[in-house]
Order: sequence, then C-alpha cells, then structure tokens
Amino acid sequence: MKGMKNKKTILSASVLFFLGTYAFGQEKEKDSVKTNNVEEVVVLGSRAGARSKTDSPVPVDVFNIKESSVILPQSSIGQILNAVAPSFTSTIQTNSDGTDHLDPAQLRGLGPDQVLVLVNGKRRHTSALVNVNGTPGRGTVGTDLNSIPSFALNRIEVLRDGASAQYGSDAIAGVINLELKKDIGKLTGQVSYGGNLTPTANDHTGDFDGQNIQVDLNYGNKIGNKGGFYNVTWSSQFRNPTFRAGAESGAIYNAYNAIEKRAQNDGVNLSSLFSNINNVPNSQQLINYIHQYAQGVSYFSPDLQNQIQGANTISAL
Repeated sequence: MKGMKNKKTILSASVLFFLGTYAFGQEKEKDSVKTNNVEEVVVLGSRAGARSKTDSPVPVDVFNIKESSVILPQSSIGQILNAVAPSFTSTIQTNSDGTDHLDPAQLRGLGPDQVLVLVNGKRRHTSALVNVNGTPGRGTVGTDLNSIPSFALNRIEVLRDGASAQYGSDAIAGVINLELKKDIGKLTGQVSYGGNLTPTANDHTGDFDGQNIQVDLNYGNKIGNKGGFYNVTWSSQFRNPTFRAGAESGAIYNAYNAIEKRAQNDGVNLSSLFSNINNVPNSQQLINYIHQYAQGVSYFSPDLQNQIQGANTISAL
C-alpha cells in the first residue's frame, strides 16, 4: 500500500511540473499584438483588438481599394473582387429578373446567403430579392453589393473561411468587410470609361459597343472638435447596350411553311397527313391541298405559283 501511495505522489508532482513549465513558456513568448511593428491592422475574424493579417488565426485578404481603383479597369465592388480575390465569384447577369441589378456574390462556391457582408464591422442587411431564373444561388437572398459605390471604400477585408461559430450561419462561406473612407477636408474625383472593341460588336459589324462611363466624387469634413466627421460619395454610371445577334442570312421559313399556315387557318393540318414526306399514304390529297392553299400566299411570285400548280408529285413539289 505504501508503494502505491508513493507512485501516485510522484505522478501528481510530475504533472504539476509540466504544467508549470508550459505556463512559464507562455509568459516568456513575445505577444505580437503589443508590438509596435504591426504593418496592417485587421479586426475581421478576431474578437481581439488589433491583429495583423499574418497573425490572424483565419485567412484574411486585405485589398486597398484606393490603390486598386486606379490600376484596375473594374468599377463595381463585385468586379473588383473578381479580379483580386480568387475565392470570390460574381458574374453580371442578363435576362434574370431583378438579379440583373444585384449580381449575386459568392465565396468558395457557396450560396450568396452564406456570405456575410459587413460595413465598417457592422452587418449589412440583405436584399428583398430572391434570385431566380437559373442564376447563381437560385432560390437564395444575398446582399446587394452594387448599392455601395466602390469609390466610397477605403479597403475590403475578405475572410475566406467558414466563420459561423463567430458570426452565425450566414457566414458559412466567409465574411466580407467593407471599410468606408474617413477622409476629411478634401474633394476627390474619378472618371472611368470603357467598352468592348471586338469584331462581333454591333451585330457582328465590328467597331465599339457596350460603352461604360462612371463618374465618382467623394468629400468629407469634420463635425465638432471631438473626432466627428462626415464623408459623402456620389457615383453615376451610364452603360450602353451590347449587340451580338447578327443578321440571319439563311431562310427562316420556306414556301411549305407559308402554305401550311394558310391551311391551318382554314382548319386543315397538312402535317397530320404524313409522318415521312417520302412515304405519304394519300399523296394526291396532300398535293391538292398544297395547290389550293398556295394561292392564298400573296407574296409568292407568279413564276413560283406556276411552278407549284404545275407540280403533280411530291418530289416535284
């Protein structure tokens, strides 16, 4: 019994020794949060105060929009993030109801309703539009990034990992934090112009179409003497349509279609008389109908009418 008690005492003492060593080692480590050499402060994805993006426990991308907007040709938040953030996807929609104006935003290929958007660290409300018509995130409700001018932003932080434990189920795909400008005492502006220079422009006639002109202005000033301020951004965008249809060069309708339409208007379905034009059970009946209703097509030339009336076999017709 005495031997067993001695073993228990030795085991307990060793555990306390290792715990004490671990605690001592933790105290000796230099806390990077308190250093003065923090290159860039990121608050997204951390409950702590200041953290640099290299020390963040989750992957956070930081994009300086002030610099990017001068270099990149894109003018909206969605298109800027498409160009700089690999985990972000947003495509311009067409013929998709109100989604034409919203362009659903996705992170890591998940739905728009699983991307949390913050503005200055506060939750941005979602839109009232349900994405339909086969668009990305069909049946979901996301946040309208097009309602915020890109010129109003100082930078964008993208947490490209699931953060539902911290932010809730709407952050399964990740979090986007939009930091607004805080500039005071100066007026800044920007004019952007672009379009599509391609041989297929203007219905395949070439030249230039889809012109896009955007004008942005930003101004801020102080309010009071205790750090208050206001910052206002004005943005206008003008877009011309693109034309890619081209003129149809082939025959859309042939002469038989015109005759068939006249017969159908008279209650006669010519297509019901055969399943294979090379094997018509009652070919003479079909020929007679064609002769009869061809006379009702006013735009047939006299020469074509004579040829139709003179054809007495299917192959001749």
